[in-house]
Amino acid sequence: MSGVNGGRGANLLGALAVGLDDAVRAALVGEADMDASAVSALLVVRERPARSITDLAVALGLTHSGAVRAVNRLVARDLVVRDVGRDGRSRGLVLTVAGHEHTDRALAARRDVLQRLMDALPLQQQSQLIAAVVVLLARLPKVRQDAWRICRTCEHDICREGQCPVGSAVPAADGPRSLTTAPGRQKKRES
Repeated sequence: MSGVNGGRGANLLGALAVGLDDAVRAALVGEADMDASAVSALLVVRERPARSITDLAVALGLTHSGAVRAVNRLVARDLVVRDVGRDGRSRGLVLTVAGHEHTDRALAARRDVLQRLMDALPLQQQSQLIAAVVVLLARLPKVRQDAWRICRTCEHDICREGQCPVGSAVPAADGPRSLTTAPGRQKKRES
């Protein structure tokens, strides 16, 4: 085994990832009163309005039919509407007022859970943790689709102020295009 303490750091990091995922998922689901897939779908639509169901499926790691079912449930709850897509020809997804209210509450619940954990650390350790997390996050995405999946429940306005380490790690050549671009056509990152 490599690393500090025979892999203990990696093991602890894995446990932290699972614990954080569980805590964030519980906060989002509890506040929004819907399953995790539906909450994630709402948050993706909030951040990327007028995107297609196909783009949503890619961002959530769902099949197209799974994304259609999720959208149908959100439409039935008056949280999302099918509107004109980004290209003017296709159908795009947009939040309703109720959808915005749901996502505001869900993001506030997520923020509260995560901030309580951060507040358990002294300020110097918080700064050190942030610096380490930025480095680790930048190593995760290989293509734009990875970044969209990783940040699907983020508060994007917060990272825009300090530049998102996940989105910034994706090469500019992978730029702002549809999530459905064939992976074989994407330029690979240089190491």
